[in-house]
Amino acid sequence: MVTTTVLDRSARYTERELLVLFEIGSDTIDSASSFVGYMCDAYGISESSLWYVLNGLKRKGLLDFASRENPRRGLALTPIGLRSLREVEPVRRGTIQTFSQAPAGRWSGSRGSRQYAIAMARA
Repeated sequence: MVTTTVLDRSARYTERELLVLFEIGSDTIDSASSFVGYMCDAYGISESSLWYVLNGLKRKGLLDFASRENPRRGLALTPIGLRSLREVEPVRRGTIQTFSQAPAGRWSGSRGSRQYAIAMARA
């Protein structure tokens, strides 16, 4: 868990949330669905876990993507999300390496914590 302060608000991010922030970056992605597909393939995270993270970051005001009201909106960080991204930049390399080195499937499901992956790797 990483804690940062943006706009005088303290925020905590899970490793998955950080990975999503880093992967979106300052880009606008055509659709959240295509992003979820990419992340599943690249990191072996389940679709449901990724949708949970995306919706949580949207509720926090860090990103936005299409909805029934605005079906053509691409996936992108909000201004607050971009400031948060700059604040957590120092942990980018470590976060991406952690996910990249985990065997496929180690980050899926409800037990997708780093501790679980480490414990499974030792088993």
